[in-house]
Amino acid sequence: MMHGSGGQPTTWPWRDATQGNTHLIVGLAYGGQDDAGAQGIRSDPATCTAMIKYINDVRAAVDKDYGVDQSQVFLTGLSMGGWGVNFYGFKPEAKGLYRGYCIMAAGPRNDSGVDLSVAKGLPLLLVNGETDPNKRAADEGKPAAEKAGIIVEYKILPGEGHVPRPTSSPPPSRHGSRPTAPSRKSRSGSPTRRNSRPTGRVKRSPSTKRPAPSLPRTPSSSRPANAQRS
Repeated sequence: MMHGSGGQPTTWPWRDATQGNTHLIVGLAYGGQDDAGAQGIRSDPATCTAMIKYINDVRAAVDKDYGVDQSQVFLTGLSMGGWGVNFYGFKPEAKGLYRGYCIMAAGPRNDSGVDLSVAKGLPLLLVNGETDPNKRAADEGKPAAEKAGIIVEYKILPGEGHVPRPTSSPPPSRHGSRPTAPSRKSRSGSPTRRNSRPTGRVKRSPSTKRPAPSLPRTPSSSRPANAQRS
């Protein structure tokens, strides 16, 4: 989950949606940028490559500690993070890395090197407030996403603006599960069902508390950049 401009890594709204059970939600920083996104996020090729690598490094660190079903990972973002889903998810380098996507308070793009066909056949949940200025981007981007073969579900939150209130969050997408998904062996050798929510599957005992994984460090420097904010 990539946060919006001026924010910080967060697990909202997915922690509420999953009630914190059986799924692992990771609040991402913008660690692939030298200013950690302080001036907005960038979409130049070097930054996109660095961010894709950073997200993959985070996934590897979380998987090492918790054991994540990598075939069930979703990339999501709010506002600035929604543009990040485009820049760092809809790229040839990121093809095959995700089970699906969610863009909130932003919309699909077809510029800045974005390749929507990367997500062909996969679900994309769009969520915008009724009065969100970025709703126009979602309205205009939805047909392009569908033309590229993406399975789009669009939820408009009545009366909400750019950042919706937590209580207005929509229910899980109808594309949130695959009824006939096969099982796979966990590291302990026992089968685990594949589950498809906006996170990776966590295999751990309810009575066991594990420390947070050691994630890749985020740069602390800041400099002006030609960046996308909201």
